[in-house]
Amino acid sequence: MMNEKNRLTQQYRSSLRAFLKHHRLTDLEAIRGMGSHMISAGLSVLEFAEIHEHIIIDKVLPNLSIDTQAATIKQAAIFFSSALHTPKPSVRGSTQRITRSNNATVAMLSQRSTEFSIENSKLKQEINNCKINELALVDGEKRIVFLLERSRVQEAQMRQLSRDVLAAQENERKEISRDLHDVIAQTLAGINIRLAALKREAELNAKGIDHKITHAQQMVSKAVDIVHRYARKLRPEVLDDLGLIPALDCYLRTMRARTGIHIKMKACADVEGLNLAKRTVLFRVAQEALTNISRHAHAENISVDISSVSGGFRMDIQDDGRSFDPQRVMLSSRKGHLGIIGMRERLEMVGGSFEIVSSQGKGTLVIAKIQAGKGATRRITNNLNGGRR
Repeated sequence: MMNEKNRLTQQYRSSLRAFLKHHRLTDLEAIRGMGSHMISAGLSVLEFAEIHEHIIIDKVLPNLSIDTQAATIKQAAIFFSSALHTPKPSVRGSTQRITRSNNATVAMLSQRSTEFSIENSKLKQEINNCKINELALVDGEKRIVFLLERSRVQEAQMRQLSRDVLAAQENERKEISRDLHDVIAQTLAGINIRLAALKREAELNAKGIDHKITHAQQMVSKAVDIVHRYARKLRPEVLDDLGLIPALDCYLRTMRARTGIHIKMKACADVEGLNLAKRTVLFRVAQEALTNISRHAHAENISVDISSVSGGFRMDIQDDGRSFDPQRVMLSSRKGHLGIIGMRERLEMVGGSFEIVSSQGKGTLVIAKIQAGKGATRRITNNLNGGRR
């Protein structure tokens, strides 16, 4: 019996889909009385209607546009009514009319049920769409809040950075002015007094004047050294005269002697092809990164590697000291963290990029990239403990 139900259901499905596709009257004639066969096979009229509704909702309508669905449902109702119609009635009179009336009612209810199911599905889809849109709005609002907060932090960082730059410039001017006055001016005044005394002594007695001239020369040399020291502090001459690599080599050797940290440098020679502004940025970034390492990282080893990459150059500064959270530092507006922000700003000013990677037990890696055309392959290796090789 179950096989007969399945066979009749498959036959009904095929006939219904063929009718909806071709709209042939012969399909309606062929289906007449199938309802009676299904009822004879053990299906009730309501079960037959559920089979019809399932075929329409799950198999037919998903492949149709919204504009054609209503007409298709009506055509399917006609087909369903034909299937319920009995070609040769076995009942007469009022019983036959009641049967036809019941069949028509079932067909109408099946059509309405199908329409309601479709509307219900549309309503559910609209509800889901509303929920999706609501979630998108919430995510968008959170994104906007995040961007506004990040913008506020960056604006505060920039204001603080500008104030610190101005303050640093003013302090540097004050320091240079004070040192020039206290050291250079006093030294030169002493030289002037010494020369005046030498002049008087030379008129009276030339004996012993060589020693005093030597002392005056030493004072002059001391003043010249002080002037050179402050000039290098403001900007190393070697950066302008010889290039980035010699300037870094000189700076790293001085740092090695001052801190005792073991430092190695490798550099691509073609980095000297960058313009002066970009070479200066790389030097200042390295200077700031190394200053931070010597102050905070407690590192024993540092490596500086300038390599050629696609379209430009990359400078890596790696230490084996203490790690920290770069993201938290970058979002902080604390004065002590603005050196890192300054490095990023310097690189972005010349179209470069900046990144910090720091992890427990592995130290910190500072990555600076600058675009500059084709890279180079020739490299200079420098071990600050043993010289070039």
